Amino acid sequence: MKFKKFSQLFALLVLIITIFTSCTKSNTGRHGKELDFASNGSKVFINTKSSNVLSLNIALFSNNKISDVKYIGLEGSNINNADFDVNIIDNTVNELNRFKYKGLYTKYIMLEITKKNEAVQSCEFNKLVLNVDGERRDINFSTPVKHQFVEGNVFTEALEISVIPNEFAASFINNKDASAIYEFTATKDLTIERVYFDDFLEPIDIFYSINNSQPQSAIFPINVSNGDQINIGFSIDSKIVDSNSYVSTNLIFEYKTNNSDENIYNSVFVVFDPIYPLTDNEFKNIEQLIDGIISNDE
Repeated sequence: MKFKKFSQLFALLVLIITIFTSCTKSNTGRHGKELDFASNGSKVFINTKSSNVLSLNIALFSNNKISDVKYIGLEGSNINNADFDVNIIDNTVNELNRFKYKGLYTKYIMLEITKKNEAVQSCEFNKLVLNVDGERRDINFSTPVKHQFVEGNVFTEALEISVIPNEFAASFINNKDASAIYEFTATKDLTIERVYFDDFLEPIDIFYSINNSQPQSAIFPINVSNGDQINIGFSIDSKIVDSNSYVSTNLIFEYKTNNSDENIYNSVFVVFDPIYPLTDNEFKNIEQLIDGIISNDE
């Protein structure tokens, strides 16, 4: 009798463990359907400027390793496929290629969109159509991808750039412990009027130092003399995007020289990436991204 009760208890324990393991490893979406393919299209936020090329990274997730990705087309309110050459580059490093989480492998691709027609000034699209291992896959962008084919990196003489970081982990977003710091040298007397992003992001807790003095909170305008070295740093805030987002936009430093009322702009193209860099084979950021995509799957 005792053996029978023990057997029943053991069977119940095995069932509980099996159910728990299945739940923790499942890639079942909120409507009970298991995912065989997904992308981070809902977490891609792009509003950029560059003269000839729009480039962006896209994460594809599949229950089988993806070996072949081909471009089919773009769809949206301001896109004519005949005006562009589109190239797909596999950005999946070996460590990521071996990684599997909740039954899903990750393929990370770069899309390079180059205009063929000089008359094209901009593009906007909300869908990328791919052939993935012989099957059509639609990558839908919840926020339309926007790009202007004008100069995005603008470096001016009066406020020369010395240090200009432009690639960040997405973990910088909404992280007050992380700061981006830029260094400039003034070749004229000038005032820095403001610092801002074109879209999605906001610099907060802005601080600065001149000639390696003690950093202080920024109150604009900031007066800078000819020959001064100025460092400007800030944390990055957003109510639109988060650390799971792929974000690309332009960062602007607006200033005036003392002998002119004209606004002058230093502009740099910046990217915030939820996948790279991988630090010591650390995949927590990707696991967090996949969890978010699974929970939001319709």
